[in-house]
Amino acid sequence: MKAIDLFSGLGGASEAFLKAGWEVMRCENNPLLSEVESTWNWDLTDEEEIEKLIHMPYWDNADLIWASPPCTDFSLAFNAPGPKAKREGRNFEPDMRPLRAAIRIIKEKKPRYWVIENVHGASKIFSKELGVNAPRQIIGPYFLWGNFPFLPHDLEWEKTDKSKLWEIDNPLRANLRGKIPFELSEALLNEIMYSPSLEKWTS
Repeated sequence: MKAIDLFSGLGGASEAFLKAGWEVMRCENNPLLSEVESTWNWDLTDEEEIEKLIHMPYWDNADLIWASPPCTDFSLAFNAPGPKAKREGRNFEPDMRPLRAAIRIIKEKKPRYWVIENVHGASKIFSKELGVNAPRQIIGPYFLWGNFPFLPHDLEWEKTDKSKLWEIDNPLRANLRGKIPFELSEALLNEIMYSPSLEKWTS
């Protein structure tokens, strides 16, 4: 079983799959995260890098592609770029390259399952880009689009240490805030491995 984790950050989305013995390719362009297990240094806003990944035949039969494009441009938080620009009377256009790269890679690789995850502020924009009316599922702060079995709604996970999240000078602050909890990764793994096939879910 193989999984590709795009914009993988600290690797939370694919952690359960890695622990279960899947082959995992984590794609991340932050050099500070190069030591995270199974991480490949890929800049998925660069056309040549996207092409290189698309034309890696070994990963053509990936069972899952998960993509968590950077959420900063879509955040509704007070100091996020969009709300800040609005307060200052400036126009702001979010960077759509990561999302469009993820969509392209998914279309080219044709995985059995795929998930694109982001924040509430991305809901309308991502839905429009993906040609759907809404995310497939929302679990807590995680908005999920894609082709995957429905996950349990009652998931609970341990809260992250807030002291690290608000350290402005922490270079991994955004990665810590955006890390997918292990419980969400594990729930997806369990549904893929042990629940009825997606065809039965959607028939």
